Amino acid sequence: MRSLFKLFAHLVLGMALLGPGALPAQPAGTAQAPIVSRLLKAIAQDSYAGFIADGTSEFAAITPEQFDAVAAQVGARLSDGYRAEYLGKIRQKGHEISVWKIVFDDGGDDMLATLAVSGGKVSGFFLR
Repeated sequence: MRSLFKLFAHLVLGMALLGPGALPAQPAGTAQAPIVSRLLKAIAQDSYAGFIADGTSEFAAITPEQFDAVAAQVGARLSDGYRAEYLGKIRQKGHEISVWKIVFDDGGDDMLATLAVSGGKVSGFFLR
């Protein structure tokens, strides 16, 4: 146990001596995780205004009827609990698109979500 403590102490000291650049980078997907969370929460709460709030003008062109159709299909499952797992990102037509696996607490089928961001605004969010 004592040698484990020494090893930990040496690692912490070594990282401190190397400076902040030695620390691991921000985990992948972390920057967009809050956006995904807000969008899924808006669907779960059937909040059209919350869903389009951080979007581009094109994204805000989604009609309330289109939003309601999606909320009716998955809102209850989201309300019952889920977790979003970051799978990776791709670049398409000037957009950074993050890919997420949505795992529902009900044990049913998972969904795939893609989030497109352009200029810090949501330009697309799709559930499959």
